[in-house]
Amino acid sequence: MSSTRPTQLRPLAVSPQQAAQLCGCSRQHIYNLIGRGELRAAKLGGLTRIRVADLEALLDRGEL
Repeated sequence: MSSTRPTQLRPLAVSPQQAAQLCGCSRQHIYNLIGRGELRAAKLGGLTRIRVADLEALLDRGEL
């Protein structure tokens, strides 16, 4: 009998607060990046969401 563990899903998008925590910066810095067009964000209803892939790309470029 094989044991199966549930697959843990990674979020596709996070809030600005979560993005700041993941990147080790302030929420305001995340909003500044969005305002300058250096980081894309989407509005889902009244919520702002940032794709994790976009955060990773920003970090890979060393622009955070």
